[in-house]
Amino acid sequence: MNVEELPFNKLIGLKDTDHSVELDCAPKHMNHVGTVHATVIFGLAEACSGKFIIEHLSQDFPAALAVTRNAEIRYRNPGAGHIVAKVTGCEPPVESVIERLGRRGIAKITVEVEVTGVDATLATSHFEWFLKNNV
Repeated sequence: MNVEELPFNKLIGLKDTDHSVELDCAPKHMNHVGTVHATVIFGLAEACSGKFIIEHLSQDFPAALAVTRNAEIRYRNPGAGHIVAKVTGCEPPVESVIERLGRRGIAKITVEVEVTGVDATLATSHFEWFLKNNV
């Protein structure tokens, strides 16, 4: 699965690149003060965390269920133009999650994502994912 294929992600027009999820903001992405709407930033960050889950777990667990369980975002600066979301870390480490998912059939992982604009960090976020091996 590619995060670009999900209906909401298609709607906003995000692009899945090798190491990030990106968006060229248009008027439809703006809020009432002319900057990128908070929902767009959140959606980009969530899609990036999902991309991380797909890339790191789908090979070992192609039938696994992954759903966002909890999210926290801190908006730091307004944005416009080209914005980029990148994973900055995860807890626990992926290897530990893979081992636990194989052994117990369920696991949790928190993925940290930073969204940046042309010259500033727009937001930092944490997405907790619940994982279930459906084999």
